[in-house]
Amino acid sequence: MMRIANARLIRALLLAAPLLLAACGGTSDGNGGGSPALAPLPGGGTPPNNTNPPPVVLTHFFAYAANSNSDDISGYSIDTVTGVLTSIGSIVAGGANPVSVAVHPGGAFVYVANADANTVSAFSIDAATGLLTFGTNILAGIKPVSVTVDPAGKFAYVANFISNDVSTFSIDGATGVLTLVGTILTGGTGPSFVTVDPASQFAYVTNETSNTISAFAIDPTTGALTSAGGPVPTDAGPKSVTIHPSANFAYVVNADSNTVSAFTIDTVTGLLTPGAPILAGTRPVSITIHPAGKFAYVANFTSHDISIYSIDATTGVLTLVGVALSGNLGPSSITVDPNGKFLYLANQASNTISAFTIDPSNGALTSAGPDVLTGAAPAAIVTAITHSIQ
Repeated sequence: MMRIANARLIRALLLAAPLLLAACGGTSDGNGGGSPALAPLPGGGTPPNNTNPPPVVLTHFFAYAANSNSDDISGYSIDTVTGVLTSIGSIVAGGANPVSVAVHPGGAFVYVANADANTVSAFSIDAATGLLTFGTNILAGIKPVSVTVDPAGKFAYVANFISNDVSTFSIDGATGVLTLVGTILTGGTGPSFVTVDPASQFAYVTNETSNTISAFAIDPTTGALTSAGGPVPTDAGPKSVTIHPSANFAYVVNADSNTVSAFTIDTVTGLLTPGAPILAGTRPVSITIHPAGKFAYVANFTSHDISIYSIDATTGVLTLVGVALSGNLGPSSITVDPNGKFLYLANQASNTISAFTIDPSNGALTSAGPDVLTGAAPAAIVTAITHSIQ
C-alpha cells in the first residue's frame, strides 16, 4: 500500500478550508458548534475573527521523465517565471524499461509503464517537494508501452504492444492503487499509444504495426471500454495520438511516413473521420497540443527538431508555421506545461531535457536555458501541478 499520509492531510485541509472560512464570525449553534458571537464595533460593524485564519495553499509545478535504459524516473521542479528545470535531487527506481509516464489530474500520483516487466508502477507525489515514493506494481498485458489517466482521475489505461490489447484499471482516489477492470483487444496490431478525450468519454489507441487507430467508448461507472467502430486507417507507423482541448479533433504522428494525420471526432459516438495528412520532420514520434488549442508541436526523432503547427479552430486543419531545432539527439517525447508558457522535450539519444518558452501569439519557441541531464535514454516526459499547505 502506498504511503499517502501527506497527500491525505493536504486534501483534508483543502476540503476543510471553505468550512473554516464559513465559521469565521459565525454564532454558536447551541450544540457546541460554530464560533462565539463577536461584540459590535462602536459605530457598527463586527471585529475580524483571526483565531482561525485560512491555510495558505501553495502551488508547485514539476516534471518527470521515464528513463528507459537506466530503469528509473527523474524529477524536476519548474520555475514558473523562466521555465528552467531544476533536479529535485532524487531519482527513483522504476521497473524494467520504463517507457511511458502519466500523472493523475489531482497531482497526487504518478504511473509508469514498464515495457520489459509487463507492469505498471504507481508512485505518490510529495506535494511540496515533488519527490516520488514507490507504492505498488501491477501486471498489465505483454509489453506495456503507454499509460494514460482519464481527466476525471477515475481510470488508467495501458496499451500493450505485444498482446495487442488495452488494460483498464480503476484508481483508488485515496491511495492511488490500481485495480484491473478488464482487457480489450484493439482490433489492430502493435498498439503503441493510448489517450482519453477531455470529457472522459472516449479512448483512442494507435496500432503501430497495422497502421490504424481504434476508438473506444468509456463506461463512466466502471471505466470498461467498448469498441466505437472498427479501426480507422492512418499513414504508416502511427506512433502517438493526442486530442484537441475542444474534443473535436484527434492528431496522430506517423513515424514511418513522416506525417501527421488529422481526424474529426463525432462527439456523440466517438467515431473518427480522417482528413488530409500533413508533412512533419523525419520520424515524428510524439505530439502535444497547447492548452489554448491554437498550436500543435511534434517531436521528430531522426531530424532532431520540432515541427510547429497552427490549428484552425473550426476545421482542425494544421498549418506548418515553423521548425525549432532541439539542439540534442533523438527527441522522443514532448509536452507543454499546464499554463501553456513552456514546452519540454525529452531527448532519448542524448540523455537530456530541453526547455523552451512559447510565444502565445504565434507558437514560436525560444530556448529557456541550458538542457538538464536525465537518466539513460529518457523515453517520456510529463508535467504535474500539486498543492501544499504552508
